[in-house]
This record gives sequence, C-alpha cells and structure tokens, in this order.
Amino acid sequence: MTPRAKSKAATQEPAATTEAALPYRLLAETYRRLEQTAARLEIIEILAGLFRQTPPELLPRVVYLCQGKIAPDFAGVEIGLAEKLAARAVADFLAEVRRATGLVAAEVNLGGGLGIAYLPEDAPPTIPAYVGAVAGALGEAVDRHGLPRPRLCLEPGRSIVGPAGVTLYTVGAVKRIPGVRTYVMVDGGMYENPRPALYGARYTAVVADRVGAPAGEPVAVAGRCCESGDVLIWEAPLPPVEPGDVLAVFSTGAYTYAMASNYNRFPRPAVVLSDAARTRVIVERETYEDLVRLDRPLA
Repeated sequence: MTPRAKSKAATQEPAATTEAALPYRLLAETYRRLEQTAARLEIIEILAGLFRQTPPELLPRVVYLCQGKIAPDFAGVEIGLAEKLAARAVADFLAEVRRATGLVAAEVNLGGGLGIAYLPEDAPPTIPAYVGAVAGALGEAVDRHGLPRPRLCLEPGRSIVGPAGVTLYTVGAVKRIPGVRTYVMVDGGMYENPRPALYGARYTAVVADRVGAPAGEPVAVAGRCCESGDVLIWEAPLPPVEPGDVLAVFSTGAYTYAMASNYNRFPRPAVVLSDAARTRVIVERETYEDLVRLDRPLA
C-alpha cells in the first residue's frame, strides 16, 4: 500500500534550500504520530505502511505534505485498502495534515476492493452495501474531525474480471495413498496460479463434463512444479477422476495470469475470450522457443 499525494502540480518539487538535507527527525515525528493514530484503531500497519512502503525518492514529498510545503492545490490522498477501519485511519491522517499544514483534502481514493466468491459458501457484499459501509465510515470519521466531506473514490478491483475467469486443467495422473489422500495431478500449478502456494487462496473446481455428478472423497489437486506447496486445491469434492479429464477452476480472472511466471521453465498457458457469439485467443500459448529466445550460448 503506497500513498500517492494527489496534486494538480504533481511534477513541482519543494524548494531546494532544505530538501536535500531534509531532517529525518521530521519524518520520525510524523511517523510517530501516524503510529499513535493507527494504534488507537488497532491497525498500525495501515498507516505505518504509508511511510514504510513509500519509495525513498518519494519520502521528501510525503514529509513535505505533512509539513505544509507542497503546492497549495493539494487535492487529496490515495491508498489501496478500502475497508471501514482504513477509512477511519485516513480521516485521522487527514486531520493531522490539516493541523500541521492547513491543507484540506478534497478527494480520497481508498482503492480496492470489492471481493468475489471463490467458494460456494462465500457471500461477498453487494456493491450498494459495500459502498455504503465504506462511505459511511469515512463520512462519520471526517465529521468527527470537523473536516469537509471529500469526494470518495473506490476501485472495483477483482470484482469485474475475477468471476469472468475459468482455468481449465487436464488431469495427467491420479495418485491414491490409502489412509492419507488422493492426489489429482494436472498440467498447471503454482507457476500459472501462485496464490494458493503464496497465501493459501482457495478455489472451487468441477469436472468440466460432469458438473452435476455426485462428489466422492475430497482430493488434492496438485501441480507439476515438483514442490511440496504446489497444490491448487487441498480438499476438492470431485466425482471419481481419471487421466484425461478436464477440471474447471472458477474465479481465476483476477490475480492469476497477472501473477503467472515461468517457474521451472514452464511456458504460460493461452488466454481465450469467449461469449455466446464468438471465441478467440487473446494471449497466445507460450512455447519452449519463447522461453529460450533471450538465452545466449557461452561460446
């Protein structure tokens, strides 16, 4: 989460008289105030991250923001965590900015975003409920500080493309370990969807040509990267599966292909766009020639 001070004169730098030797005590003091503000809301990482994750070359701008030494056409701030607690923390931050500088934010962009359903039991909020909760929290917080209500921007995030994506895998082998579990090995894995391995993201899968078939014993859908963590779904309630079957994994339209890599020198899959009228390839499947195109011989 990196803050971006929004200014119409974004390219204007502070005066050079003191910025080259900007006192770090000012940064430390501002950081301390933000930590105190965040601690009261039990979300210290939200506001601490405003500084910790800011690129060093931008720190002078952030510090000057809190010291009132940026252009007077300051418009607002932007973060990337649109939750009620974040809205309240940002309001506290803006109150500090006004107290120290006299600047008042006309716009707050809380970023994203609205969640989606990955599992049958998931029930993400509707757009009206989500916007109402975040906007209400921000409005109450700025009112508490006596700040004018800013223009609120929210980003839809994965809610647009997430549910639109389905990943198809071909089963290569089925390994049954009595008393342990059954592994269904597929032709993908953590190289094209690292989310389960990185932070335990969960998905729903079906056998593409037997969607309504009764489920048997849950199986683990494993990838081909030869890593202990390369499991896409640990407990997938599927009907009996055989090599050659196609599994469809839902809700992979966001943070899947965008996070894919050539881990273990695997080529990334194709992306196909389909609707009721037509189907077309929008990203070609990578080949092994693509993987070695930039390699150069030693001789």
